[in-house]
Amino acid sequence: MRLTEAGLTGQHLTEKLKVLEFLVERRGHVKFLLRWVNSFLGSLLKTLPFMEAVKEYIEGIEMVIERQRNAPSPPRTILGL
Repeated sequence: MRLTEAGLTGQHLTEKLKVLEFLVERRGHVKFLLRWVNSFLGSLLKTLPFMEAVKEYIEGIEMVIERQRNAPSPPRTILGL
């Protein structure tokens, strides 16, 4: 499949890059940035199947971030003293 068919040229690519720029400027949106990267890689996979490993790596990072957000807070003092 060609880059054009995957939406990775012209206006489609411009719009995708605008979203990326917005997310990077907002630094606190790591989760959304990773989702964007996954979406972009999904399009790229249509033309470059070997990128699957990169996509899986990004998905692993997302899982770690989600797990850390759901983890209990550490104790405020040593041994509860």
